[in-house]
Amino acid sequence: LYGARGANGVILVTTKEGREGRAKVSLRLENSFSMPADMVDMADPITYMKLGNEAVIARNPLGVTPYSQSKIANTAKGTNPYMFPATDWYNELFSKVAVNQRGNISVSGGGQVARYYVAAAFSKDNGLLKVDKQNNFNNNIDLKKYSVRSNVNINLTKSTELAIKVQGNFDDYIGPLNGGDVIYSLAMKSNPVLFPKYYPKEGEYKDATHTLFGNYDNGLYMNPYAQMVKGYKEYSRTLILAQGELKQQFDFITKGLSVKANVSLSTYYSRISQTATNSNPTFYIDWNRYDAGDGNPWIYSAASEHVYENTPYAVTRGAMQNNYYVTFYWEGALNYNRTFGDHTVTALALFNQRENAKVVDFPYHSQGLVARATYDYKHKYLFECNIGYTGSEQFSPKNRYGFFPSVAVGWVPSQERFWKQAMPWWSKMKIRYSDGLVGSDSAAERWLYYTSYVSDSSGNITEDKSANLEAQWEEARKRDLGIEMGWLNNRLTLNLDLFDEKRTNMLVKPNVTMLVGTSYKEVNRGSMKKHGIDIELGWNDRTKSGFNYHLTALLSLNENRITNYEDCLLYTSPSPTIRKWPAKPTWGRPAA
Repeated sequence: LYGARGANGVILVTTKEGREGRAKVSLRLENSFSMPADMVDMADPITYMKLGNEAVIARNPLGVTPYSQSKIANTAKGTNPYMFPATDWYNELFSKVAVNQRGNISVSGGGQVARYYVAAAFSKDNGLLKVDKQNNFNNNIDLKKYSVRSNVNINLTKSTELAIKVQGNFDDYIGPLNGGDVIYSLAMKSNPVLFPKYYPKEGEYKDATHTLFGNYDNGLYMNPYAQMVKGYKEYSRTLILAQGELKQQFDFITKGLSVKANVSLSTYYSRISQTATNSNPTFYIDWNRYDAGDGNPWIYSAASEHVYENTPYAVTRGAMQNNYYVTFYWEGALNYNRTFGDHTVTALALFNQRENAKVVDFPYHSQGLVARATYDYKHKYLFECNIGYTGSEQFSPKNRYGFFPSVAVGWVPSQERFWKQAMPWWSKMKIRYSDGLVGSDSAAERWLYYTSYVSDSSGNITEDKSANLEAQWEEARKRDLGIEMGWLNNRLTLNLDLFDEKRTNMLVKPNVTMLVGTSYKEVNRGSMKKHGIDIELGWNDRTKSGFNYHLTALLSLNENRITNYEDCLLYTSPSPTIRKWPAKPTWGRPAA
């Protein structure tokens, strides 16, 4: 039914609407604690150094070990945490728990003519990065989200309903320049025994206004703490969605006939900025000349050396990045839903069109016509047929539209009389099978049937990538065999799904030799297959005191395999400037 948008699955979201009655106010406040479920076990500093020495000797018995026995012994004793550091980088940079908050409030109600639902929500998610007093700003991840929604349904007549829906989402984020995943990677890979995250501001550096970051060997190492606090990134995102929906019942023509029209406009705006406060951090690294005679061996002496002492503290704000998108969508649908005794028949015909535009780019267009018919006899025998006819701007006119049919059948033995008489304790048994095609036009580049050109700094225009006039829809054939079972009035349930998918004509980037002299846009030369099984076991019950509970166990086994991803060499004509595809592309070596 969803054509090109169904190849990778569809998520349907239905927002709440008001109901006739007095105003109902709902408030929910939430506080949560987040922490890693499991951590990588790291070697302690002593083991780390011993294993490092062993690794060198194992390769070369005469090799020079990186860690002396004196360093190992002094580190174990904790003689001097700055000269013999044992830095647990993860615990130095990350907290054990993050505290997050959420809240939402909604008001709904209405009368016979109009119904309303209004809601607002707020959430604050914090990261696990520690905030050190040495740093002059909060570099931890802080994401705030605000949302508002208003749904109003109005009965214009007894058979006509108008729905107006408006939604706004607003995000504000601040966090480290490189992201939490990069900081975590640095913490896991950094040497724990070469230097601390920073040195104390004492001795000749007691009046320093900037952090004395640690380092080693003329500053050749990455200090994870210095990377974490060297700046921060901010972004804000705004999404506004307005939707109007008109439903008209035509029961006066024939019962069950209706028409629906839907128009929506959404705008998306984002702003990203980066601020560097320690873009060239100062590293104090040479501890070979510390003063051990004044009772404070970790305090700097006048002879201490330091490198990379650039501007102690500077704030540099990067260029602002702005993105603005507008999406216009409309659809019209004809529905039929009618029950004749034990027979239920439904039908749907729908046309939709979408235009997605970036302010500085050409808009994207897509449109489609879909149809669906279903039949149900006594909830025992089920049939459904879907047809999608979808167009995409990615392909040339002869390949622009794709046809995607599907069919599904079902049988519910537990609704049969013989089943109910023989196995009343087996409350549900349903067998279903579906088979169909869906399509995808996803490609890294636009307008595959056009040759693209680029211009250099001198204004010269040259061919960039040659057109693919034969590009067409990717196709995915999806099959599913499902069995749904329930016992004890469906308190115990078991669902099994066997599925497979074969995707062909996948758009891949061709690999051509230098002899061709150009590159090509994506071609339909990839294929893959997927198969697996999903198992869901559930128990749903209610205690005598009215407590409801539901337990579910899930098991999914699947395999994805690329069956074709050829390095394809394409045909080109002898002309060095004009290159065209033949009517049927020749795969293999270039033509002479």
